[in-house]
Amino acid sequence: VIAGTLASYLGKLGEKPHNIKIIGNIPTGLPPPSAPPFELMGTMIRDAITIAVVSFAVSISLVKVFQKKHGYPTDSNQELIAYGLSNIFGSFFSCFVASGSLSRSAVQDNLGGCQLDFLSSRINRFAPYCPRFRIFATYYSGLYRFGCTERAVDANNPILPTLAHFCYRCSLLIGVTIALLTVIFRTSRPYYCLLGRIPNTDLYRDIKKYAAVEEVPGVKMFRFESSLYFANTEHFKNTLYEITNLCPTDKSTMELQYDLRNRIVTSGNLEYLQHSNMDTANDSYFGTEDAGIAISDSSNIDPNAYPTHTVIIDCSTFNYIDSVAVTTLTQIALEYKIEDIKFLLAGCKWHVRKMLENGGFVTKCGKNSLFVTLHDAAVYAVDEYNVKVLQRKHELDIENRANDLSRYNRKLLNRLSVTSQI
Repeated sequence: VIAGTLASYLGKLGEKPHNIKIIGNIPTGLPPPSAPPFELMGTMIRDAITIAVVSFAVSISLVKVFQKKHGYPTDSNQELIAYGLSNIFGSFFSCFVASGSLSRSAVQDNLGGCQLDFLSSRINRFAPYCPRFRIFATYYSGLYRFGCTERAVDANNPILPTLAHFCYRCSLLIGVTIALLTVIFRTSRPYYCLLGRIPNTDLYRDIKKYAAVEEVPGVKMFRFESSLYFANTEHFKNTLYEITNLCPTDKSTMELQYDLRNRIVTSGNLEYLQHSNMDTANDSYFGTEDAGIAISDSSNIDPNAYPTHTVIIDCSTFNYIDSVAVTTLTQIALEYKIEDIKFLLAGCKWHVRKMLENGGFVTKCGKNSLFVTLHDAAVYAVDEYNVKVLQRKHELDIENRANDLSRYNRKLLNRLSVTSQI
């Protein structure tokens, strides 16, 4: 720096014939406050976002390192607010972007963290290379001492500190990228499953992971372990249709299900009645009778013989849904309604329910499509199915009695006619 300054001054490099641009006079003191040039915002916005993300990531990683070493609590939101305010204030004084320094923070921490460390670090900038490399060695050994394996850095080799610093920055960028991609993948392609009921409880678990659970006959309970938003709504719909085998576009399957449901309901066979009394061991949701009509046991019927009449979505995993998700749920519900299949949502959080109301789901599908728990939805679905069978049974009984009465009247008329002829 000194040699370059002397060469520029003595050689008059800024004058003809050299015409080399030089800084010139450097004003002393702090620059006067002035508004940043907003006209450059359009050309700098992408670089500014990149610098902000990298600066915050580096600073937070540094905070986490020293938090782990000293055991004090930290708040990432507080750090972000502090960086934002300092950079906003500094923009009026032509300051550089504020951020934490990995090397100097490690050196200051090893030296006790006093204010004189800043002055000593400035003096080290003009010290010979060997002491400076020792500072780098202190910095990296201090960083790797807690959380990583301590590695020695050769003070006489100037490449190792630079290479280590470069590798650290590259690893940080790769780590942030992988973390973002992991979050995107997990939310766009989350785990999904069908749920079954643990006997004598109101608990429902994954039928693949728990051997004791039993599917409620005729009811498919679907869990999608992620919030529902525009990036995964199509995957949600496709997996729902696939795992329940109820795709509205598959006309052959839907007609088969409809015909089977229609035959069971119109037959009035009470053997196909399901358990309406799905009580827990200590709490009863419904009595053994519904609307004054006794409900029989269905244990003699194979559960696989039941056609699917209700699909229930476990919404307890939905921390957030957007307008696209509401539209998708409404579309599925209306498609199933055409096929005479109920579509119910259970376990919705308050803000999810508000989004469903504002998005038109409740208006088009009704409030009776929302339930507090899975068990409430399952009991409702079973009772609705049983009522259809019982109503048809009652209609058949009336028809049979009417036919019996008609046959009796015909027999009576025949006897009267025979008697009058005699």
